[in-house]
Amino acid sequence: MSERVKTFTSKNWPFLVAFFVPVLLMGAIYAFQGVYPFGDSTLLTIDLGQQYIDFYSEYQHTFRDDPLRLIYSFTKSLGGEMIGIWAYYLMSPLNALFLFFPSYSLDVAVTVLTLVKIGLMGLSCAFYLHKTFGGKSWLLAVFSISYALMGYTIVYQLNLMWLDGIILLPLAALGVERLLKQGSGLLYSLALAMVLFTNYYIGYMICLFLVLYFLYRLPSAYWTSSVKWDRLDKLSYALKKFILFVWHSLLGAGLASFLLIPVYSSLLNSKADYTNGSLEWEMAYPLQEILSKFVIGAFNFDQMPSGYPNVFIGSVALILFVHFFFNRAFPLKERLLTGALTILFLLSVNIEALNKIWHAMQFPVWFPYRFSFVFSFFMILNGYRSARTFDSLPPKHLLVGVLGTLAAGLYVFQKDFEFLEPVQIFLSCLFTIGVLTLLMLTKRKWRWIAPVLFLFAATELTANAAITLSRLGHVKHSSFTYSQYLLDKIVDPIQLQDDGLYRIEKTFHRSKNDSHQADYNSVTHFSSTYESDMPVFFGKLGLPAGNGFSVYSNGTLFTDAFFGIKYYISDKETHAHPYHLLPSKKVREAWMTPTEMQLENKWTPKPVGRPLSYSLDVVQTKPDVQYYPVLHSVENLADVRYNPYSLPIGFSSDEAVLDVPLYKDQPIQLQNAMFRALRGEDNEDPLFVEEEFSSIEYTNVTVSGGEWSRKAVKNDPEQPGSITLHLETNPLDAYYLTFHPSIKDEDVTLTLNGEPFHQYKTYYDQLVLNLAGRNGQGHVTFHIELKEESIDLSGMQLYRLDHERFTDGIEELQAGGIKVLEHSSNSLTANATVSNNQELVVFTLPYDEGWSIKVNGDSVEPIEVFNSLLAVPLSPGMHRIEMTYQTPYLAAGISVSLMSLAALSVTVLLEKKYSKTLLS
Repeated sequence: MSERVKTFTSKNWPFLVAFFVPVLLMGAIYAFQGVYPFGDSTLLTIDLGQQYIDFYSEYQHTFRDDPLRLIYSFTKSLGGEMIGIWAYYLMSPLNALFLFFPSYSLDVAVTVLTLVKIGLMGLSCAFYLHKTFGGKSWLLAVFSISYALMGYTIVYQLNLMWLDGIILLPLAALGVERLLKQGSGLLYSLALAMVLFTNYYIGYMICLFLVLYFLYRLPSAYWTSSVKWDRLDKLSYALKKFILFVWHSLLGAGLASFLLIPVYSSLLNSKADYTNGSLEWEMAYPLQEILSKFVIGAFNFDQMPSGYPNVFIGSVALILFVHFFFNRAFPLKERLLTGALTILFLLSVNIEALNKIWHAMQFPVWFPYRFSFVFSFFMILNGYRSARTFDSLPPKHLLVGVLGTLAAGLYVFQKDFEFLEPVQIFLSCLFTIGVLTLLMLTKRKWRWIAPVLFLFAATELTANAAITLSRLGHVKHSSFTYSQYLLDKIVDPIQLQDDGLYRIEKTFHRSKNDSHQADYNSVTHFSSTYESDMPVFFGKLGLPAGNGFSVYSNGTLFTDAFFGIKYYISDKETHAHPYHLLPSKKVREAWMTPTEMQLENKWTPKPVGRPLSYSLDVVQTKPDVQYYPVLHSVENLADVRYNPYSLPIGFSSDEAVLDVPLYKDQPIQLQNAMFRALRGEDNEDPLFVEEEFSSIEYTNVTVSGGEWSRKAVKNDPEQPGSITLHLETNPLDAYYLTFHPSIKDEDVTLTLNGEPFHQYKTYYDQLVLNLAGRNGQGHVTFHIELKEESIDLSGMQLYRLDHERFTDGIEELQAGGIKVLEHSSNSLTANATVSNNQELVVFTLPYDEGWSIKVNGDSVEPIEVFNSLLAVPLSPGMHRIEMTYQTPYLAAGISVSLMSLAALSVTVLLEKKYSKTLLS
């Protein structure tokens, strides 16, 4: 056995180095930075910590508990199809690793998976370079680790779902090579299918690159050796290869159609809605400034939302790529073609129109130039080709190289880029000059030069990774674990005593996708594939919402009831008021002790000590939560409350809801209209009544304009300015204030009764702020401290919710609520009793063509209300409603994939039979 291992190692050591060295180097960096278990840090940062990690929990819940969640899930906002989320975030086969970790160790699983993917990037690049251009030495290892640890990988490794495309890109390129050289497109079709399957978004960028790669390699690599220089021969050869390439591209896409076709349907309701076809041919920055990104550690956090492309590949790969253009081992026409493609890549990471095309006609929100890895790959592969034919660097070329390096370093230094320190520029110049010197000393004596170059490359790439990662903040392991423990401790008892279909919301969150992590139904959600109608609807109701997200932090008693939020979790500090409503004895007795929960065979998380600095991330101040009785307190941090006004997921309504106008920036007017329409009221009596403040104090502030165009301006910009609003409240009613969307956290400091007023920071629509609830306090003070010279007060108005009118209306709607008999992740069966004046059942579920609905056994077409929600028309009487969700166009996609598989099988047989014809 040992002999076999030795033989295998001796034959394949460059591939082992290509895999294990990046893993070990990155692992050492993680350990040095205190990533758990070497400290209390994690890799969770930005979207990985606030979005993806919760989808990995969704992955676990799906495969461990309920595979139907692949189709639909009520944990996604109000509910929603899941094919979009799975296709964008979760289709990597390597995600199976998550199933081997408990949920409270998902951060550890992320670390392991990241290392595995980085190692596979090096291995796939080594395989491609070896099979395409030959060589199996230290030189192969140098360029392989340069690919695995390139700047793009280090900066964007937190986007784990993108790394599969980087792993597969060299294999797809190898497939193109085999198609050109051997006339066989099998590898290309399979690799392309996997690229599109694992992440269609990065797959789109790879598809564009593969078209360029095919056009680049066809004349440069194969015309000279395989075809005579007769023009007709070249044209015939090119046409055959082009047809073969197009056919296998279609087959590759066809193999993945079982996913792509349903996803395309999903995108039409989400990301595609934000597509903008306009193209602007302006430069984003002076082109020469890209030199700054070839410096070690050329990154800081500001480069994440907007910055320069991450194209660092290390000195060895970069120098030998530049040498390619002077390497006479390659024909001039090939070097010119390489230069043309290089210029295209440089312009693509600069000119806005080209950048937009690479991003499928959408400018990315954060993480700019997401396609720049293909440019790095192009430089690395041609650098390797140049190295394979490299003899030595003449002294005069060394002089030119050193002078060019110093000139570039001086230019970058004098530009004073905020993400670069002088020591970084010095180190980069030192490494570059050192590599140039080594290249001058060699006369193809790679036995000692190549290992030294490898050490140079490994050291430089490690330094770049360490500096880059040190500039990102990360979630603490203890904090992440404890937040999971706390959420489970809150949610588990609720679900044990109530297995119905309802929603839970909180005044705090760890992320906007807590519902996926803790497996409960919610409203708050964040994903790139979020159906666009839902954030629009939420925004018009006065909630923070935007492209891909909605946060239920500004709900009213009415919206809490309407969306069926049966339980509300409030932070204890913010809402520790003297007035409390006690739950009934029956409700209190329903709560189980932790021991009783374990007896119920319910999984309980591993005990975790609370981090010393742990505190809830409060996102809303909500005094009206006092209307909901406290059922249970958890860890002296949070109260579990029961909402007696919540409506079931479906309830009878008047058809007037079909005509409710969705007002823009008038959330209270919209809620008034919805309340009246649901009840079929003809009168104009409002649920929310306009009120006036008892008094308003202005300190160094002057207010001018009318109600819908008011502006507050400091009299003396250098002095503090504030507005203090006083109101006398009826302790039975809740009070709300509409707030202009232009007023952000950086513009004002808000306090309510002397305490900080919490508000989620990102919003684009008129907000509804809750100033008072059922708290027994007659006088309320709301203080607005101006941080800027002026703020927009347009549309600011105080409203009082008429509680008596509210309870009367809610009781009526509750009486017409459906009775859910059974439900699963993609189905629902319920009984509904419809009265004469309410011949529509409104479901607080997103309208989606995937729903199939039967009423008393007969199919019924649903209709859309509020431009977002689903409703079913019913005649008066008792009805049985059966609803089932199936992914639209899934059957069509499967059919196309099966046909593509059959066509590929036939094609492979024909290619074997007619391989000589295809090559000629």
